[in-house]
Amino acid sequence: MSRQSSYKTWGQMERVESQSLAPKRSKSQNNISCVAELKNINQLKLAIKSTRIIVVKAEADWCEPCRVLRPRYEELAEKAQQTTQFAFFTDDIDQPDSHHVSKVTAVPTFFVYIDGNIEPKKIFTGDFEQLETLINNIIERIEQDKANESDETQEQSEQTVSNDRVSNNMVSNNMVSNNMVSNNMVSNN
Repeated sequence: MSRQSSYKTWGQMERVESQSLAPKRSKSQNNISCVAELKNINQLKLAIKSTRIIVVKAEADWCEPCRVLRPRYEELAEKAQQTTQFAFFTDDIDQPDSHHVSKVTAVPTFFVYIDGNIEPKKIFTGDFEQLETLINNIIERIEQDKANESDETQEQSEQTVSNDRVSNNMVSNNMVSNNMVSNNMVSNN
């Protein structure tokens, strides 16, 4: 039995979407993909150690849905790259060093690794919309956290400036007061 026949077809997956077949997007030097090809388990382990959120799309060259979703996956990767919290990979399950070949029952399958854990936190079989929703929610939270940190930093900065003004006024008032005392002492003598 061939490997190809052991996988579900697109029509057998949970949701069938009618989409036109999108051509492969060619990459010029100015349009470099944010998605890297996963070569082996060591590359995945290194990425998991150095990046907070790893997304891997297990795919195959013969898989039509994989080709259809490729542009959307790359767009999602580009959007997520702005946060510097993500790394996106593809893993061709027909390659001998594929880490995910034994973990998939259909292609594409999306694996999400979080916070250094070698076991995927989420697995989406053929459901790009769920993956997209998850990633967009995470991006939104990261942006909210940055905005909150920025607001806190600005408030701290304003408080520091305010405290500096109070301190400077106190020092100025003390200097004026000391000068007045000093002048009074001189004029009394």
